[in-house]
Amino acid sequence: MLKHTNLGAFSFEWGGKIYISPSLNMEYGSESSTCIHEMYHAYLAVNTNLGLVMNLIEMAKHFERDENYYLLLCKKMDVLYEATRTVQEVFANSMELLWIEENYGCEKRQEVYRQKTDEYKTYLMIAEKNWSDTEETIEERRRKIESFCVSVLNIDVQGNEFWQRLDNCCEGIDFKQLEHEINNRLEWVFKFQKCFECSKYIEQDELIEIAKHHFGSLAEKLELGFKAGKDYKSVNLNNLLLEKIVVFDLGALQLEKTNKLNVPGGAIGIFDFGTNQGKCYLQHEESGVYKIASANDIKEVLRDSKYIIVSCEDFDFNRNVSRYNNINDKIIFVLFDSVMSFKKWLRNINEFEEIYVGCTNGKNDNCFFTIVYFRKRSCDSVIYVFPTLNLIAKNIFEELKIIQIVKYPEDGMAFYNIFSVFNSWDNIFKVIRDTISFFTGSKGNIANIENPCAEFFDQTKITILNSIFNIEGENYFRINSVLPTIQTEAEPFWILMEFKNGNNTGNIKCEEGKSDDSEKKKIGVLYFYKKANAEKYKNMMSRINPSLVNYRAVGLDWVFWKKLRKYLQIKTMVMIGVREKLSCGECDTLDQFEYKLYKYCQ
Repeated sequence: MLKHTNLGAFSFEWGGKIYISPSLNMEYGSESSTCIHEMYHAYLAVNTNLGLVMNLIEMAKHFERDENYYLLLCKKMDVLYEATRTVQEVFANSMELLWIEENYGCEKRQEVYRQKTDEYKTYLMIAEKNWSDTEETIEERRRKIESFCVSVLNIDVQGNEFWQRLDNCCEGIDFKQLEHEINNRLEWVFKFQKCFECSKYIEQDELIEIAKHHFGSLAEKLELGFKAGKDYKSVNLNNLLLEKIVVFDLGALQLEKTNKLNVPGGAIGIFDFGTNQGKCYLQHEESGVYKIASANDIKEVLRDSKYIIVSCEDFDFNRNVSRYNNINDKIIFVLFDSVMSFKKWLRNINEFEEIYVGCTNGKNDNCFFTIVYFRKRSCDSVIYVFPTLNLIAKNIFEELKIIQIVKYPEDGMAFYNIFSVFNSWDNIFKVIRDTISFFTGSKGNIANIENPCAEFFDQTKITILNSIFNIEGENYFRINSVLPTIQTEAEPFWILMEFKNGNNTGNIKCEEGKSDDSEKKKIGVLYFYKKANAEKYKNMMSRINPSLVNYRAVGLDWVFWKKLRKYLQIKTMVMIGVREKLSCGECDTLDQFEYKLYKYCQ
């Protein structure tokens, strides 16, 4: 039997949130079934009258400023949660078993059933006649269970009678009144195998009227939301999967207070835990517990820590700094904990800047979870991170049309450029290992192959260990990270650089050119005003020098120019412009060429 652990949870926060624990589900091998289970909880929350009422109350809580009324709303949510809990668990557990039978067979379904807790078995007994009836198709059983449970929760919420009963429960007159009513309805539909005839799903305009009568100004916000978005009835499980699932949730972490963190003992985050605790430091331990310490108690926590994790809500994207001024001299990992915020900022940043983006799992791995890291090409000291499901990540990459730029550990430096600021294989190994452990809540060393969360790190570990004894230059990682990619835009000039296996080798096409003030020829980097001219030049010269076949036209941006100029100064090299007719022009000194770049920027 499974221990009563928090494999996942559904809550009405943020318009509905599905939490799935990476470490615990990977330990039990229950990733898919937990996801399905919680998705069905979410399904009832948007497809039943009581679910919609609970969503309204949660929205009202978000906007409420009166403390007494806020507490009343919380009490109403507690009453409705207890009243609907049995229906929710009957539905989610039954649908989970049917999904397992559909994908793995009856024997596996019964094995999962036997592993359920006694409490969950009690819920399943209510609908056992339906989910266990193999004489009916799975689809027929699924349809019946759904219609019964939806019917139970589709009580009349428009009349005053329901709201009076809810108020009575909150005032303690009869706290269990609604719960008894809902459970009696549940027993009736499964006993007589039919739905309530009076069950009716409320329309959008009816929902707005309910908000007007019971939540005042919320009605106007709701109406605007309906106009701006899709009909709430069009919500389906795929949308719930994409928009609602979270993998890292502060509210689900196992916390242990301390006044001493192990610095530098792994990743450290700083988060705002609300009015009770305020700003606190958080550190993941190999036991799976998170140590939490007040900012007032920790004096030296920042001194030895190379990087800090902060929530995206505590990061100023316009200024590219954390809202916590005392950590802005550190490397910042900005954590996204929802699909919507991640997708919004990935889209916004990618629209205006080139980005490096990668996933921790192997390119062809069938991992259930993944962690997405990305950063701006122009800034290596801020790295954005999003723990999520592999499927969700791929869906977002497809939607934003960036699949071709997403890299994986086996892609070599194209992936590790994200972490170039750490500038050594050893440092990068530790950073990726420790941040993965932080975001997954891993128990034990994630680099150990026996660790359930090891698949997050396996491909990274293999590629780094295969490279760690390579002799690299002092700034090998920083130099590699500024090399132009195929996506790098010209500002405004183009150059020719060598590529192997999709990666820039750093070799640049150079020629001899004649300087203005000397008859002596100088070696210089060729630059072109148009990409087409660069490609024509390469094709023409490849007939003489076949090695140029591997060269590609790439944009010369300021990121690369700053590094390239230093190198050219040491080598006393110049820049050589190529004319429209593909003949080499006069040499530009580095100052002359940089003036052209500045002129373009203006």
